[in-house]
Amino acid sequence: MSAYQVDATLLAIASHKPKHLVLCYTEKDDIVAENCKNIQEQASVLGLESIIPIPTSIEGAFLDSLLPDPEDNATITVNITPGSKGQGAELTLWAQEHGCIVWSIDNARRICVPINRREDIFPIPIQSLDPRLIFRCKGQSILEEGIDANEMPDKEFAIGILKCMRTAVKLHKEKHLFRAPLTLNDMKLTPNTQKGSWTLLCKGHSYSFSTRDGEWLERVTAMALLQIGAKYSRARMRLRWSQKNEEDIKRVHSDELGERQPHRLDLDVVGILKNDMILISCKAITGKGSSVEEINAAAKEVRCMGTSLGRFCLRMLMHMGCTTPYIYENSVMVFGWKELCQPELLRGLIKTLRKKKSTSA
Repeated sequence: MSAYQVDATLLAIASHKPKHLVLCYTEKDDIVAENCKNIQEQASVLGLESIIPIPTSIEGAFLDSLLPDPEDNATITVNITPGSKGQGAELTLWAQEHGCIVWSIDNARRICVPINRREDIFPIPIQSLDPRLIFRCKGQSILEEGIDANEMPDKEFAIGILKCMRTAVKLHKEKHLFRAPLTLNDMKLTPNTQKGSWTLLCKGHSYSFSTRDGEWLERVTAMALLQIGAKYSRARMRLRWSQKNEEDIKRVHSDELGERQPHRLDLDVVGILKNDMILISCKAITGKGSSVEEINAAAKEVRCMGTSLGRFCLRMLMHMGCTTPYIYENSVMVFGWKELCQPELLRGLIKTLRKKKSTSA
């Protein structure tokens, strides 16, 4: 492991599923060394019985002499993707000397590929990890784990809203959504007396919510991500400040905070689709607040937020006032509710963003 990002290392661990791990890392890089320590702390969660850290130089000099000899009849897998070219060369040399298979991650095809091919060895699919585990291996402290879309209370509400949106598009009634009472086949969406308050009648159940509060949209977006095949999808996840920063913030802003805990990042929706981490910021704003300038200002925030989560993170902005999808500054996919509710369109946006990211990285 030579890079600041641990993503490739974690993908290799999740995909090969070893019981025992020898982790080579660049010793003189403080960030990499800290990442190595974080992975060691999460060993049991990663399914590892043991980890042997091997400090080395960025060039991987004499790495073959630092590695332990393999035990008799042990199956040894060597994945060189997370390291530098020098480290990869040294690991490959060691693997060849001991008759081991060398692997590399093909991120485009989402597979781990054996480099020194044998007839009985085939590529294996890349496995994804829970975003909570990824954050912890990156040294991020989680303040609130948020809501798992698979276990969401009243998940039928989120499913119903998505169906309501799709039906409105199909029946050409999209202009009336959240503006006037709507009857859509077996569903009804009616306004309440309080401004912004609505009731959804669906499958004999009644759900009341307010469009002035963004939580409803975060739940719906997390469900939409789950419906297109995301293995993990969470809404309202919050990351914590360091202990020192948290104490300073509490001291300076105690009156404003009250009993609330300060948080460093508020992640509206974060999920894992195949091996991509997807961050979606949700804005339930329509009418005023939906100008191009205001939407771009929100997209800029998402770009900055996503950068702190790593370069492998796909960043998106779901804005209720967006009528035509576009990519903001080659980094953030901006889209509206019509794309959110239609799985084929949402998949297409993610595919487009992924391709854009791979060509501009």
